[in-house]
Amino acid sequence: MGLKANNLILLNDGKDDGWVKVYRKMLDNPIFKDSETLQLFLYCLLRANFKPNDFLFNGQVVHLERGQFIFGLRKASKALKMSIRKLRTRLLVLGKLGITTQQTTHRFSIITVCNYNYYQDSENEKGHNKGHTDDTLTTTNKNVKKEKNKEYVLSSRKKLDLPPFEEIINYLNQKTGKNFSFKTKTYQRTIKARWKEGKKFNDFKKVIDIKFSKWATDEKMMDFLRPETLFGPKMDSYLNEKVEADPYKDFQVLGEKEGKNNYSG
Repeated sequence: MGLKANNLILLNDGKDDGWVKVYRKMLDNPIFKDSETLQLFLYCLLRANFKPNDFLFNGQVVHLERGQFIFGLRKASKALKMSIRKLRTRLLVLGKLGITTQQTTHRFSIITVCNYNYYQDSENEKGHNKGHTDDTLTTTNKNVKKEKNKEYVLSSRKKLDLPPFEEIINYLNQKTGKNFSFKTKTYQRTIKARWKEGKKFNDFKKVIDIKFSKWATDEKMMDFLRPETLFGPKMDSYLNEKVEADPYKDFQVLGEKEGKNNYSG
């Protein structure tokens, strides 16, 4: 059953396992137009862990951060009633759109829901979500969300004129599907240098948007969608470039026949 509140939908399976937030702006996302890709995204969102945890997998300790879970193709195929081929195709779509990332070893894969912290945190609501893992993993993961005192942090940062490191890096991760850490000192020094030159948060967002529109579909240049390049000494010249057409507008599901699942942004 879905409960609407403050422009979001709370999904609840009727059990005491908690809930996750799904924002209405998903209606404008390309994946909403493909039911199987949307189903896979919701599966990932619901299985993602609410807080960092260590798990035992075949005698090996695996550390998972918030928004991550261990993914098994066979189990997901059975749960979603979707072929393994289709699963792989739609995982690629989620990755291309910067919605999830996948880290694969010879034993298992870890799926990360990008920007999980940004969308699942709230200043005015409290909730809990039961974490899940796949295959042989078993654990009891009952969590209670702790509200952060963001007003104090924002107030202190304003007085010190500190750049919004976390918000900038989160936006970059959300746009590119990567997992840069805002705590990395090199990134902080680069951002701080531009901040001292008078750059503001919207300038950082703008340069990300501009270069993403130019490099997102170029395999060689995609690697340069990183803090040290985007926010380096050339940031001024980048800001004077124009945003090109959305590289994922009218995105076609990989492996499908032309015209069958054509996304429109």
